[in-house]
Amino acid sequence: MAGSRLPAHGKADDHASTKPTLHASPKDHRAWTSATALLLLVPPLAMQVTDQVNWGVFDFATAALLIGCVALAWELSLRMTCNRVRRRTIALALAASFLLLWIELAVGIIGN
Repeated sequence: MAGSRLPAHGKADDHASTKPTLHASPKDHRAWTSATALLLLVPPLAMQVTDQVNWGVFDFATAALLIGCVALAWELSLRMTCNRVRRRTIALALAASFLLLWIELAVGIIGN
């Protein structure tokens, strides 16, 4: 095509016109806050149904901190890169880290 620009690797980027931004809309913050709140509502509901779920204040604070840190890291990664492969890699790393920490805190699979 005349006048079209291709990157050095010869493939057209689907995100060439988009740039990462460090400005988030209030809608983004509401979405993350709502998702965190909904996740934190699961244990109290489970505590009403069964005696096997027994969370205290420290458990809720830890869960909120862990979920909030993952949400913040994901938000920062969205702002810093537009590359889909990098975003998927970051999402996988965050999910694996979250699950590993959650399981470790719940049952202690690493060490004693």
